[in-house]
Amino acid sequence: MADRTGDPFRVFYDRALPAVFGYLRTRLADPSRAEDVTQEVFMAITRQWPLPATVRDEVAFAVGVARHKLIDEYRRQDQHVKRTKRYAAMQSASAAARRDTAAVEVRVQWALDSVPAAQRAALVLRYVDELSVKEVAKAIGKSRRATESLLVRGTRALRRGFAKVEAWDV
Repeated sequence: MADRTGDPFRVFYDRALPAVFGYLRTRLADPSRAEDVTQEVFMAITRQWPLPATVRDEVAFAVGVARHKLIDEYRRQDQHVKRTKRYAAMQSASAAARRDTAAVEVRVQWALDSVPAAQRAALVLRYVDELSVKEVAKAIGKSRRATESLLVRGTRALRRGFAKVEAWDV
């Protein structure tokens, strides 16, 4: 292995690493995050290497860069928490919507079950399958007038069924 003692960055790194990591380790709960942010600090410094002549204390400069990276890390953590909360809220809202939809579907089914079969068939073919009255009449083997009557009576029966279901407060 080559001797790196003559490498100015290596000398700087060896002096600054304990201070930078120590600074970050005391401020971040997770040691692996402290290691990652320490790496970010030195990567940022290598982009500026060699340091400007105005830098008097290289270790203090490195800790200053670490301070900025720490602030960035806190922002990332805050954004992560906000995203997680938004995601959880969306999932919760989605689950609530699914529950609400399921409850509505159950109520519709119960109300529909209270409608006589011929009327139910006419209603489903007309409003769910979106067939015309003429097509419904042909499908159920009734005249157009009889089908219209089934639809009117079925609609009334469905309303009564909904009223009963709502009264159950499911």
